Order: sequence, then structure tokens, then C-alpha cells
Amino acid sequence: MDSFQASPMEHHQSPDAEQVSDDFVCCVCLDLLYKPIVLHCGHISCFWCVHRSMSSRYESHCPVCRNPYSHFPSICEMLHFLLLKLYPITYKKREVQVLDEEKKLDYFSPEFNRHACESEADGEINHLRSSLQSSALSDYSSAGKEKHSVLIGQKQSCVSREENDQVSVADLLCTACKQLLFCPIVLNCGHVYCQTCIAIPPDEMLRCQVCQCLHPKGSLKVCLTLDQFLAANFPKEYALRKDAVQLKQVSSKHEKPTTYVSNNRG
Repeated sequence: MDSFQASPMEHHQSPDAEQVSDDFVCCVCLDLLYKPIVLHCGHISCFWCVHRSMSSRYESHCPVCRNPYSHFPSICEMLHFLLLKLYPITYKKREVQVLDEEKKLDYFSPEFNRHACESEADGEINHLRSSLQSSALSDYSSAGKEKHSVLIGQKQSCVSREENDQVSVADLLCTACKQLLFCPIVLNCGHVYCQTCIAIPPDEMLRCQVCQCLHPKGSLKVCLTLDQFLAANFPKEYALRKDAVQLKQVSSKHEKPTTYVSNNRG
């Protein structure tokens, strides 16, 4: 698929174009990530950029860190729709550009039903609201009533979607715990989990809770680009998630660990 070539971002020359963060520029085509693929090392590239660079005979390597991999990952739908919200004009231009190339070759990348994804997201929002109402009636933690009230208030303010299609916490929920992602890990199937929500039974392969796809063996690494985005754009919520995770780890430190996830965040 050598025909899938992209020119550098046009926003560097046009004052009216969207200012795309360097974190979301593909290291291969130097354009806005389109239909992003997250490799096992945590680095992100476009679907076609990964497809073109992957070897059909030999072990493939990440274009950033040269980490080897053998299984072609699925597109991360969460990142796909996140980028569409962040940069709607530029992302649509990329869609037209890529689709034009695909039509010429009569070879197409996977498509997503946005309405279906929005319905699934609405279900997750309702689940989060229900859990918030339940937690509001539960016993207060030892940290005190004031801190507990702030936590509930902040979470409730996060679940309401903005009519202007801004990115909210509801767009970035863990597949398992349905809370804001913390140290996100993207599986080979494209679904995203918190690092602490992934548990692998001994001598078995990790299976996604949503699609039941098996994840290739090997250490799982945090997607730093997404992790940094979460911390920068939702600092209060992310700090609360960090505190909650650390508290849970301290309370269960004497239990036998069942999670085999690499702490390497690189």
C-alpha cells in the first residue's frame, strides 16, 4: 500500500486551520492521526501508516521505539472519535484525503457507525450516573464528608454532555470500571482500559471484556499520549482518580496480586 502517502499538516501554513497538537501528529506521515492504531508499546500511528510499514514475512517494529510486534492492531474507536471532536475540520479533510486514495486502489479501511457508538456512550453515561447516585448514599470515607461531597459534585458535572460537542469525561471512560481512564492501556482489539483494571490469570492470555478477543502475550504499556491528554485536560478528575487508585493499591497490598501489567509507561 505504498500509495497511501500524506503531506505535512496544512495548518502550519494556513492561519484559519485548526492548531493540531504535536502529540496527535503521526510520526510516519506527519499529518493528523487518522483512524489511529495503538501499538503494544503504546505509540500511535495512522491505520494505513501501520499497515504499510508492517512486514508480511518478518517481525515488524514500531516506527518510534522500534519495539517488535507481530499482530496488526484494530483501530482505537475512542481515539478516532476523540480526534474527530478535537479537530473536526482537519479530521474531515483527512477522511476525504484517505477515502480518495482508497477509492483509487479499491481497498478500504474499517468504518465506524458513529450513532451506534454514541448510543453505547449514552449507556455508559447512564451507568455512571447510577453509580454516582448510589455512591452518594453510601457511607462516607475516612477522608471526611467534605472531600466526599467534592468528589460526587465533580463527577456529576462531568457526565453532562455539552451541546457544542466538546470533549468530556464521558468520552474517555474505562471499558471496565466506567470511570475516567487512569494510565490507559489500549488492547490489540482497540478497547481501552485503566492499567489497574486489567487482570490476567496465570498461564492464560488476556481476553477483552467487550469483544472477547485475545490479546497477544507480552507486557502491556500505557499509552502516554492519551495519558498526558487526560492529565492536562481533566486535572482535577485525573488527580481524584489517581488518589482512588493509590488508596485501593494500599488497601490491597497484602492480597495476592493477579495483575501482570508492566509498570513501564514508556
